[in-house]
Amino acid sequence: WDTPWGIDLKEKFIPQMAKEAGYATAMYGKWHLGMMTDEYMPTARGFDKYEGFLQGCGSKYTRVAACCSAGSATADQNYTCALKPGGKYLGYDWWHGTAPHFHVNHTSSAELIKHAAAGYVADADADLPFFLYLPFQNVHAPYTVDDKYRKPYEEHAWLSESEKTMYAYITELDEAVGHVVQAMKAAGRHENAVYF
Repeated sequence: WDTPWGIDLKEKFIPQMAKEAGYATAMYGKWHLGMMTDEYMPTARGFDKYEGFLQGCGSKYTRVAACCSAGSATADQNYTCALKPGGKYLGYDWWHGTAPHFHVNHTSSAELIKHAAAGYVADADADLPFFLYLPFQNVHAPYTVDDKYRKPYEEHAWLSESEKTMYAYITELDEAVGHVVQAMKAAGRHENAVYF
């Protein structure tokens, strides 16, 4: 693992304070705040529910944890980072609670996060406030997106290839956040929500 450390357990996180105030808590996305022992996992730091990746970087689709550049701008669904001299693969990195979740391979992390969050909102107790944290992988390397997000930028000759990919990556993020906001509206929670 690339994180043989964690934020001191004496530090109190926002979800821990939210729970003390009577909120339900959930997190879907990137943790990277420590996981070398169970005490450092998101579910031990205040989150009732957690799904996502624990390390700093990895494939957006295959869940292999290793820092690298994307294989291509739009076709990385089966890509695993090339092993650098002296480097190492850091394992599969998508978790549901404290257990690896192997059934999400080849799906964009943004898709997984938005559907998990929308499902959480739909199933949440209507009488209980909640704190929902969504640290998306967008716009963290490796930079790659589904072709449907990049196509709208292909005709803009003034954009570099990397800019087209980054704009597409942001478009994917915007669509995912919009999906969660729509879930909040459908659940009647939007008018009493704070987004940041």
